[in-house]
Amino acid sequence: MNGMHVQLKSGYISQLYFNMQKNYSITSNYIIRTTKIPHDDRDFKDEYQNEVYLHATKLCQDYKYTTVTDIGCGSGYKLNKYFSQYDTVGYEIEPCYSYLRSKYPNKKWELSEFKNKLIDSDLIICADVIEHLTDPDLLIDWIYTSNFKHIIFSTPDRDMLYEKQQCGPPYNTDHVREWTFFEFQKYLENKFKIIEHFHCIECNTCQVCVCSPLL
Repeated sequence: MNGMHVQLKSGYISQLYFNMQKNYSITSNYIIRTTKIPHDDRDFKDEYQNEVYLHATKLCQDYKYTTVTDIGCGSGYKLNKYFSQYDTVGYEIEPCYSYLRSKYPNKKWELSEFKNKLIDSDLIICADVIEHLTDPDLLIDWIYTSNFKHIIFSTPDRDMLYEKQQCGPPYNTDHVREWTFFEFQKYLENKFKIIEHFHCIECNTCQVCVCSPLL
């Protein structure tokens, strides 16, 4: 399947098969999930990722930032809870995108399509998004279409999720792949300057990486 993309459809599910030689710094024997159902976050509030957003607010306070972009903002609840006084833009796919525009008409919402330039902002939040993507490099390239000062990523740590070594596919049917702490560091350090990399305290299966542009 080298260089070949085959799209299979089952109901509304599109499954993308791509060049399997690309492992994104994950061990070569890791098996990705090739069938997944996009998760609908409209009913979620702040059950998850609170520590990520709290750390993001601290970054804004420390650096006196005024603009925030949230890629994969879900229901928009946490973005509005923690950044109501900031100039924000949230990115989502359908059906969340239409839901956000209807529920919060005075806020900025954009479709997460990697075609258009990402809006410039001081801080970008990308909480638990990257593990859902077939090709995370597309996300990284898209991020670099914008001018930003810091970006905060979060994603599960595979070593912390499972009692035994796990080489995929992820048990979570929404996830394409999951990185270990070392693998995620290795993947991001080729693309960003890493400022901090740590596990959340309350949810120690979640790893957080704060980065600035490489160039």
